[in-house]
Amino acid sequence: MRCTRSQFPLAGKVMALLLAFCILFTFVSCQKKEEESSSTPPVTQTPPTTTETPVSSEDDGKLDVVPPDAGTLEKLENMKASNSDTVAWLSIPDTTIDDAVLQAADNDYYLRKDETKQYNFFGCYYADYENTFGERNLFSRNTVIYGHNMDDNKVHGKKFGQLLKYLNEDFAENHPYIYLTTEDDQLTFKIFAVYYSDIHFSYISTDPEDLTFMDILNEARERSEYNYDVDVNATDKIITLSTCTYKYGMREDQRFVVQARLLRNDEDAPATVSIEKNPNPKAPQF
Repeated sequence: MRCTRSQFPLAGKVMALLLAFCILFTFVSCQKKEEESSSTPPVTQTPPTTTETPVSSEDDGKLDVVPPDAGTLEKLENMKASNSDTVAWLSIPDTTIDDAVLQAADNDYYLRKDETKQYNFFGCYYADYENTFGERNLFSRNTVIYGHNMDDNKVHGKKFGQLLKYLNEDFAENHPYIYLTTEDDQLTFKIFAVYYSDIHFSYISTDPEDLTFMDILNEARERSEYNYDVDVNATDKIITLSTCTYKYGMREDQRFVVQARLLRNDEDAPATVSIEKNPNPKAPQF
């Protein structure tokens, strides 16, 4: 509140003194409130590879937002300054996946362009044009991110060729999280399915209805190379990382997919997860 001084006539000195006293009292009160406000401790920011610390835990049905860590936020903002199509920063520990995610008005624009919009055969990581970003409550039900894979090299593959590392059971157990940072939030997703697919399976639907969403989740589990001890239900949000693969030859209708569920409010994030090899994963339907 702004403190102001009023105008009066010369007569009535007593009233003037009383008004001056009121102004002094109000100023002291305002000053005290400002000092109390400035002494409030700042919110601690959490790095991507640690357990999320929510800003608030109000029981309003909303997901708790986590402040982005300073390092990732700086990289994201620098990239966005050079390309306004930047919507997020994606990272997976012990892979080369640690880069910006772009988004255009269609899914073809960044197919062979890099983050600077120049031609690049390997392209960049880009989100489905229908996805929404910001803080997690504004996210689509299924955040879909695409990236290239050229040779199925599980160790040195470029871009999303790195996802093939999840075919190694030890790697899968010890790398259960996908991290996505926006300017407003820092999200951790827990992997629940790793599988080969055909393009006829609608796993890239960004905002499916409840029944369709559950069908996608169930189908993903049937196809998964592992049985993950991670539950997913209709109220959850997920991330889908999709890339090409050459497991079934050079045909263009095959994909390799990693899907993960957003951590819920107050959910723990252990360093490893329990998985078992799926003895009979459902094969792509060509």
